[in-house]
Amino acid sequence: MKQKYYWIIGIIILVSITIGTVLTSIPFQKDVGKPEPQMVLAPYVDVEVTVTSLFLDDLYSDCEAPEVCPRDRASLKIDKIDRTGDPNNAMNLNIGDEVEFRLKYSARPAKLRSDISPTCPAGWIFKSGSCVAEGCEGSECPVSSPQYDEKPAELEDGYIVYHLPQRTDEVTEKILSGLEKGSKIKIRIWQIPNFEISEYELI
Repeated sequence: MKQKYYWIIGIIILVSITIGTVLTSIPFQKDVGKPEPQMVLAPYVDVEVTVTSLFLDDLYSDCEAPEVCPRDRASLKIDKIDRTGDPNNAMNLNIGDEVEFRLKYSARPAKLRSDISPTCPAGWIFKSGSCVAEGCEGSECPVSSPQYDEKPAELEDGYIVYHLPQRTDEVTEKILSGLEKGSKIKIRIWQIPNFEISEYELI
């Protein structure tokens, strides 16, 4: 009876050792299924804010073409927040907070004119925002990204005109009417390094 008991214990020990060896030989993949960090969308919030102060740079001071000039800044008080893009408030922004950002385009009246013509390689044409092999039709046609020259901003009839790459088949233009103390605007704030306000909507 004792001998049979020892045989059973021996078999259990042998099976345990075998299973342990197999498990340790299988590579452990940590966080399988999670996206790579660079694929994760940065948090953002859509806010309504009041301009509390403006810091206007001298026109074209310390600017070297094709850098966007001038480098204005604005202090903003947050009046309303839509946290759809940051439900856990990772950005730590709250109603009543005052924040300061640079403006990609001036706080003065400005025009964003997409008129820098695209350049495609020889034998290619610009179509729907891309360079396409000339004479090729359909979804199987090879495409490539066009190249753009730089063009500095300039003054035109009281507006600072920013020349931007032409992404469509037509030249487009958007007017930013300018900011002043007390202006109320809608913007999207992203949690990215060196964030700048680009376009805004007056409310």
